Amino acid sequence: MKKVLLCLACLFFVVGSFALSQDNSNAVYKDPKAPIPDRVHDLLGKMTVEEKVAQLQSGWVMPSIAGFKFPSIFDGDHLNEALVKKTAGNGLGTYAFLDEFTGTGDAAVPRVGVQRRNMFQAWVMKNTRLGIPIMFHGEALHGAVRAGATSFPAAVALGSTWDPELLERMFTTVGLESRAAGNVLVLAPVLDLSRATAGWKRCTPKTRTSPRRWAPPP
Repeated sequence: MKKVLLCLACLFFVVGSFALSQDNSNAVYKDPKAPIPDRVHDLLGKMTVEEKVAQLQSGWVMPSIAGFKFPSIFDGDHLNEALVKKTAGNGLGTYAFLDEFTGTGDAAVPRVGVQRRNMFQAWVMKNTRLGIPIMFHGEALHGAVRAGATSFPAAVALGSTWDPELLERMFTTVGLESRAAGNVLVLAPVLDLSRATAGWKRCTPKTRTSPRRWAPPP
């Protein structure tokens, strides 16, 4: 009798897992031809609270500092399975390679960076319940921050050009260079206003001191 119950339990588990797999594979949110509002509604209805919170989180590879290496989901040419499960078991919103920002580490080599992105993305798509892809993000305040990319003037200089079309051309180049590295999202441009000159001194990312000065001069 116990063997029969065990067999039935295993059968229900296999059938249930197959049904869940089929349900997700045919889900509306995975249909690129379905209207976006329908896809969003379908996906949100399937997500648990933990999965929603995971989409608000970000992970990153830290560069080595003074010879100290931070824990990483990457272990040579493969993933650290235990750490990647902890990092992205419920999915993950964004992921950044901070060692690329500093031009250090293996990921500073474009081919290695792409391979690691593909490897991590493939794991997420295969091993998370809903298979929501990660958005890899980078930094691009005045150019894609990575080895070999074009460095443009700082934001305060860009704001002084009075030339929105020139800035659009510039950030088109930034977008192409960022996308070539595998990033689909960048932290840029920054439109903050520099008003507290007597306090916070980090003014380099800012373009103006007044919103009125964004308009071209008469």
